[in-house]
Parts: sequence; structure tokens; C-alpha cells
Amino acid sequence: MTERLFSRNFTFLILGQVTSLIGNFTLKFALAMYVLEQTGSATIFAALLAVAMIPTIVLSPFGGMLADRMN
Repeated sequence: MTERLFSRNFTFLILGQVTSLIGNFTLKFALAMYVLEQTGSATIFAALLAVAMIPTIVLSPFGGMLADRMN
């Protein structure tokens, strides 16, 4: 029981996940800003951001259930 919680590989895994999440959210926002710049419509901008969040909202409960049931 003398193992450290944050081994080198685990730290790299976490840093990779954080980097990936930041990149995904930046891409979503940048694409929505591009649409806003091209169309000039705040309604389309907001709708695009809302639609981009739907998969996360719908699939998160299933991911949580799967994570609870798996080792």
C-alpha cells in the first residue's frame, strides 16, 4: 500500500484528457463564433451552441451508469 496515487502514467493520462477537453470546447466555441461573424445573427449563434450541447446532456447519464457498473 505504498504506491502513489498520481504515478507518471496516470498524470499523463489526466493531462491528455484535460488538453482534449479544452480543445473540444474551444473548437465548439470557435465554430459558433465563425457562424456569428458570417451571419450576424445572435439567434443562430445561440442555437448552434445549444445544439452542440445536446449530445453531452443526453449521453452523460448513460456514461455515468456505465461507469458505475464497470470495474
